[in-house]
Amino acid sequence: SIYLTAAPDMRATLLSAVEGTVDVTGAASYTLDSVLASTAAGATGHFIAQTTGPGTLTVGTATGRGTLRLLAADSVSFGSLTSLALAGDPGDVIVTAGDGAILGGSITAYGGVTLTAGANLPVGSPLAANAKITGTGNIASSTFITLSARGQIDWETLNAATTIDVTSTDGGARVGT
Repeated sequence: SIYLTAAPDMRATLLSAVEGTVDVTGAASYTLDSVLASTAAGATGHFIAQTTGPGTLTVGTATGRGTLRLLAADSVSFGSLTSLALAGDPGDVIVTAGDGAILGGSITAYGGVTLTAGANLPVGSPLAANAKITGTGNIASSTFITLSARGQIDWETLNAATTIDVTSTDGGARVGT
């Protein structure tokens, strides 16, 4: 397993713990180009990346067994996120941007997908328009997809087995297909 405290503006090209957990926490912005967490058969770890203070989290690709969590005080951007089956874990993908936006590529989730932008902004905040969700790829879920933003939501393709919920409190929403 890998438990890492990220230095401000750190860039990691590969974090690989195929039998265990990858857990990264930083007080400021950092970038993870590629993450493999608990991808081996029978592995039981997880992948969590978060900023605890002002900062942006950038993830290129991440694949992990069980739930994947990306949490940033400001914005989150990612290329590709994949959650695999794990007994006793829903295999969800959860991405939260406290004061900023989510800019994504594609997500394949064994479980559900929840993207939340502007989670920390008070009602009437002038920053609400910046708290948007934008995606150029496909989100595929074996259960549900929930996109919730203070600002505009614009995602290319959503594909869920049960429910799709898209809510923008201070902007509009567009889904390609």
